[in-house]
Amino acid sequence: MSKMKHAVIPILVFVSVGIVVAVIALLRTGEPVTDQGASEQTRMALKSLPYLDWHPVSIADIEKRGVTVYEQDRAYEGLNVYNHDSRPMCYLMDMSGAVLHVWSRPETNWHDVEPMRNGDLLVVERDSMLLKLDWESDVKWTSDKKYHHDVTVADNGDIYALTWDVLQIPEGPATIPIVNDYVTILAPDGTVKKDISIFSLFEREVTDEERGEIREYVRSKHSAGEKIEVEPQTVFDVFHTNTVDIVETDIEGVARKGDVLICIRNLDIVAVIDVSADEVVWRLDRHDLDKPHQPSFVDGNLLVFDNGADRGYSRVLEIHPETGETVWEYMAKPKTAFFSRIRGGCQRLPNGNTLIVDSNRARVFEVTPQAEIVWEFYGTEVKKALKRRRPIYRMTRLAPDYLTPHPFTPE
Repeated sequence: MSKMKHAVIPILVFVSVGIVVAVIALLRTGEPVTDQGASEQTRMALKSLPYLDWHPVSIADIEKRGVTVYEQDRAYEGLNVYNHDSRPMCYLMDMSGAVLHVWSRPETNWHDVEPMRNGDLLVVERDSMLLKLDWESDVKWTSDKKYHHDVTVADNGDIYALTWDVLQIPEGPATIPIVNDYVTILAPDGTVKKDISIFSLFEREVTDEERGEIREYVRSKHSAGEKIEVEPQTVFDVFHTNTVDIVETDIEGVARKGDVLICIRNLDIVAVIDVSADEVVWRLDRHDLDKPHQPSFVDGNLLVFDNGADRGYSRVLEIHPETGETVWEYMAKPKTAFFSRIRGGCQRLPNGNTLIVDSNRARVFEVTPQAEIVWEFYGTEVKKALKRRRPIYRMTRLAPDYLTPHPFTPE
């Protein structure tokens, strides 16, 4: 994502009345236009919209804040870590909604966070750097690259994150620029060890049509004498990788421990990379995912948040990785009651329940295998007069003993 101000949304294809109508509808309602007659230009414009700092809230939800459901005997007891997109802070919260600790660095733009067992926090500052903070939020080190979306830590202490940069790729006799993502591997001290290019692995997925759109867009900008900004959330963002997750155990025919699971939103691809050989060793054979987020392997199956950006409702799927069959599914009733067009996430908990992040509504809820809600939380940052709530980027449920003793821990 870019550091664009969200009050003004750039439309980066060809401006038309249809596009303007679609954008106004999204800003008023928070949902995309679903008219079957909408033009392809309109749909492309909607896909290029940046993340919004505040999202519309329904009248039914406006008073809901904090923990609204908590069945202690059925929910997985633990610590909750969450952050708001673009806010420079991260909260550690108990199951009742009490804030136990806050990490914060003013005047920064946080995208994702990853807590470490000793109380340190890895922070992805959007398109800028990766920071390691201690318990008091003092900086231990920084790595200056265009980090975004996700960061995780391997058993050996190495850090895996997503970065991006501008890459010129062949297009006919010339070249065109794209936003290319990378899986970046760092040593525990923040030294970059390796970058794996997503384009080098998925070059064939960038279609002739997409290349042509970029070529024509660049040509039109040159003709108009306008500056070209090659950034995420524009026509140049052909991948939009949003997840990097380390495979923790061998899965026969799919992955080996230490491989990396990635999710490429704009191509609806979930795949496994062998980082030692720089090659794709597995790819999910499903064609109905719609801008997915945060896949992970659970008991040999794949759990993934399927946004349904074009479909109009979200769902969480557990999929057999070899057959592609759905093993388990969560959808709301009615289906449209659960819909996060962007962001979103899911986590399988040790007791078999699933934690689901409905990002746009700033709602996080835990469901049983029978889809019963046993814990629910609504973000507390609300502009009541404007009927807006600040979205939650992600929440992670930690085991009760995950963090070593700190001031919040009972003696």
